[in-house]
Amino acid sequence: MRSLICVNLLAAGLLISLNLRAEPVPGPSESASLAPAPSSGDQVSAQLKTMLTDAIVKIGELEVWQKKIVEDEVIPQYQRFIRDYRQTGNRVSGVADLEILQNYLRFYAPKTLKFQNKKVLTILKVDTACTKCTASTPGIRDLVKNRLQRRGLVPVWLNDEEVSGFKGKALNDRVTELAKTKGLAGALVMQWGQVISDDIDDIHGEDKNYFTQSYLFLRDMEKQEGKLDLLENDRFETAVARLLTDSFSSLGAKLFQAAQMARMTTRKEVMLEISGFKDFQHYLKIRELLGMYFKNVGSIDERRMTKGRISLALQTDQSADDIRKQVAQAAQDPAIGQGHETAVKMEVQ
Repeated sequence: MRSLICVNLLAAGLLISLNLRAEPVPGPSESASLAPAPSSGDQVSAQLKTMLTDAIVKIGELEVWQKKIVEDEVIPQYQRFIRDYRQTGNRVSGVADLEILQNYLRFYAPKTLKFQNKKVLTILKVDTACTKCTASTPGIRDLVKNRLQRRGLVPVWLNDEEVSGFKGKALNDRVTELAKTKGLAGALVMQWGQVISDDIDDIHGEDKNYFTQSYLFLRDMEKQEGKLDLLENDRFETAVARLLTDSFSSLGAKLFQAAQMARMTTRKEVMLEISGFKDFQHYLKIRELLGMYFKNVGSIDERRMTKGRISLALQTDQSADDIRKQVAQAAQDPAIGQGHETAVKMEVQ
């Protein structure tokens, strides 16, 4: 009997031990490893990214190279493509800047450059006396290489020895000359370093200031130049990314303007009448939304304005029927009539 009790007690102890191992009680270290709740900054970033991705969908079908740029450049730099930003608590409002976004997605060397060679003579000129500057070189080199390759360009790296003694504008001119001599498509110069102040009365003399500047030359296209001033806590990589984004956005804008001018001789005028909007602000919102749906439409001019009715003249190489289809598609957008009792009417004449 005594041995039976001992066996039962042993079995019960074993069962308790197994249960404790199967369902452990979290200790302090396990609780600390749980993911924290999203911060307000994370929530704001998520809202802005969603705002941008929703706008990208309205652009239409993207090509493979454009999708790659959106994924690797646009979304990580979402702040560059949002305007009229406002924040109230954890809620934000703003507008995705479709004009800048579309311009940024226009340039692709295999389709844009007439010059057969797609190689770009590239140099990174860094202030070697600046530890912060030299430490950023590997990251900037990768960033520049990837940005060029996504545009169908091939970087050809230039050694400092070939341009020894050149800096600033003189360096830009020298690299451009070498690119032309070598029969390349263009030149890219990135320069960054520390700003040395000669002003002994500068009250901020102990603060360290830096600069980053870019120069992009491509054959048959306008030169793109930019410069940013940095503080000690700013990252060179972020500044370089911004300068390159601005350069390719500007190139895209120039391409769009050139295409518009080329179409002017073949374009005709199509009249669109809009009525039923509540007020002028509502009309401006409608016009902005229409711009997302119109394809190959140049200027949009307001011709006649009366109370509750506005006539627009569209310069386009499309037929009136094509414009009607795009207007009908836009009319399905709930944002056009959202929050307004009156029905908006849009008629192509």
